[in-house]
Amino acid sequence: MESNQPQELWLVEWSRSNMALLNHNYQDAVRFAEASLNKVMHNQVLSLLDVRATAYEKQGLLSRATEDAIRMIQYVPDSPLGYLRLGSVYMTSGKPVLAADVYRQGLQEMPECRQLGLKRERALLRARARFDIIGNLPLELVYKVVMNMDPDDAWVCLLVSQTWCERVSRCGMRWNSVIVKQKPAPTDKFICDAVPLVADHVQYLQVANPLDRALSTRYLEHLKYGLFTNLGTLSLKGSFFASITPVDLAIALWQVRNTLTVLKLDFGSSQVFPLFSILPSCPSITDLSYATRGELYYDSSNRVTCNSLTNLQLFYGNATYTALCSNLAQCPNLTRLDIKSSSDRPLNYVMGCPIARYCRRLKILGLNYYGNELPMLQDLRHKGSGLLFLGIRFDQHFAFEQAAPHIEYNAPYLHQLDITFAQPEDTRGCNSRLNLLYPKLQTLRYRCDERHFPIGRTSIKTCAENFVAGIIYNSSKLMDVSLLYFTCTDNSILIALETAVHRTVRTLRLNSVCFNDTTTEDRYRNLFSSLDQVRNLDIWNCRFLNDNVLFSLATSLRLRQLKLVGCDLLSTNGLIEFFKQIALQESHSLQLLELDSLTATIDQRMIRYISKMNNLDALTITQCDISVEDIGYLVDIAPFMSLETIGIFHCCPSETLDSWSAAIRRAEKQGVTLIIK
Repeated sequence: MESNQPQELWLVEWSRSNMALLNHNYQDAVRFAEASLNKVMHNQVLSLLDVRATAYEKQGLLSRATEDAIRMIQYVPDSPLGYLRLGSVYMTSGKPVLAADVYRQGLQEMPECRQLGLKRERALLRARARFDIIGNLPLELVYKVVMNMDPDDAWVCLLVSQTWCERVSRCGMRWNSVIVKQKPAPTDKFICDAVPLVADHVQYLQVANPLDRALSTRYLEHLKYGLFTNLGTLSLKGSFFASITPVDLAIALWQVRNTLTVLKLDFGSSQVFPLFSILPSCPSITDLSYATRGELYYDSSNRVTCNSLTNLQLFYGNATYTALCSNLAQCPNLTRLDIKSSSDRPLNYVMGCPIARYCRRLKILGLNYYGNELPMLQDLRHKGSGLLFLGIRFDQHFAFEQAAPHIEYNAPYLHQLDITFAQPEDTRGCNSRLNLLYPKLQTLRYRCDERHFPIGRTSIKTCAENFVAGIIYNSSKLMDVSLLYFTCTDNSILIALETAVHRTVRTLRLNSVCFNDTTTEDRYRNLFSSLDQVRNLDIWNCRFLNDNVLFSLATSLRLRQLKLVGCDLLSTNGLIEFFKQIALQESHSLQLLELDSLTATIDQRMIRYISKMNNLDALTITQCDISVEDIGYLVDIAPFMSLETIGIFHCCPSETLDSWSAAIRRAEKQGVTLIIK
């Protein structure tokens, strides 16, 4: 009967409220209904929430337990159950201060509740016993702790307390960079709130396409208020420009005018500000990156000469030659220029007026160059007036017959030249000077992207190949040659290589190169047997490399690094004979050997001859057929040679982890570094 008594009590009150409602006694109906609800809350809902919150707490789901405990207090604020449960959850979470505050609120509602008083005393004792690690450690140790924290956790530490903020904010190196990415993160708003506390330390700020426009607006306000007193690099992208005006950006840049040296603006598809309309606000900028999918235009009302600007990157959709040159004319001190365009419309150059005429101090130039970052050459104090480095991509926008004069104009000064050919066939004629000398050229990279035109003989492609062959042939100091991804229409480049390798070439890279079909095997053997001066040789996916051609390479005694990748015509016996021939020559100098994606099997016979190469320091085998037993054999004989490092990558996929662990332990006993992935 006792278990049914609470249910009967609320049912009695409920029936009374119904009777009062039928008798039109509305005040009694409200009173009896409230009494029935209170009994339900006290005896059923409150008990169920307490049970569920307890279960959540035992499972470690503290956020859910907290939600149920708060609902208990909201439903029945004059019951101690909700306060006791919420305080217990906070104590389990390691937050005794919050638990004591909850017990205090309960005592205000129920001063006579002795259990709440006891719980509060215990929470206060535990809070006093806690050690504030950040507040009590020496600053040197605080610095090490903060520097080893996850970046997001470090930002949250600034908002814990005033003491933490004062001590943590002194770790200036931690706050050098602030990066807001496009994908929202839970800590973005915390970081935005904490940035003003360490703004003096921020040297790099990037706001890259955040989906939350309010976040962009807040960072803009931080800039306009002048919080970043030491900001050196500012990068703004995409939707950041959707809700601001040129005046807003000018004010923000004016606040950092004394320290800002690098500015990156990527407008994307948003509104575009004229290139030089914002530079008067920050006269100390030395590096500017300006990107837009639209058209690059020139604002004649802002004729500002940017004397401090030395590095300029322009990425645009379309541009006229007049607009391009008008913008460049305002940068007389440029030493590095990178121009990229996604336009299929050719840029009509005015012949006789090269870009270098407007930027007379230019040393590094990239035209639609999609390779690695343009290098910053060590010595820009070159006595000549031409370029030291040129990276160029021949395509519809920068056509060969129109852009090649830039190379010819700078031939006496170039140290490094990167050329990518991706131009479809057209009916325009092209002429180039094949006998021009390149007296200082040291590095040449030529890549042909044949996806842009039918594979075969085209007049434009043939002219480009003859042009490159002339550069190789006429460069007396050429030391590094890379030829990538192309099928030769004739033997002009091969003939030039045969001459160059006898002179100063030290590094030769051939990647997916196919010379003319009429070239005989003897021609290739003669080329490889004459690589006396070459120190580093990389051959990737070249079908002309067979066993006989590789064997002719064994006479190159000065070769120090050899990399063979994906050469399908090389057999196991051919490689064995090659390594045997090298091992028989005591004066060989091969120090680094890399074998990658070969169809040949790496067996003990081959390893036996590799072990006789006394100067070999490192061996790397990637995606090749080699067993764990053969790897163990290689490890065992490594101490008897100079081999110190062995790399095995993506081989033997069927082997277990225990087999690899045994091989690593075996190598450790032999004193050999074995790297396995």
